[in-house]
Amino acid sequence: MLQGFVKVWDLNDARGVFDTMPEKNVISFTTMIDGYAKAGDMATVRFLFDHYVEKDVIAWSTLISD
Repeated sequence: MLQGFVKVWDLNDARGVFDTMPEKNVISFTTMIDGYAKAGDMATVRFLFDHYVEKDVIAWSTLISD
């Protein structure tokens, strides 16, 4: 559902789903980072990236690719 909202540029609903998720993983964080980066909201991208505990190659690649 999260990725669907991001694909149709509905970042408000995507963020609502993301914020209510009891457990977030690499997929949910990188989906949100990618969506906000493509929308040009780098402040939110940085906030999400900084609050993501496991900074792996997927997260770093998502951050620098957009």
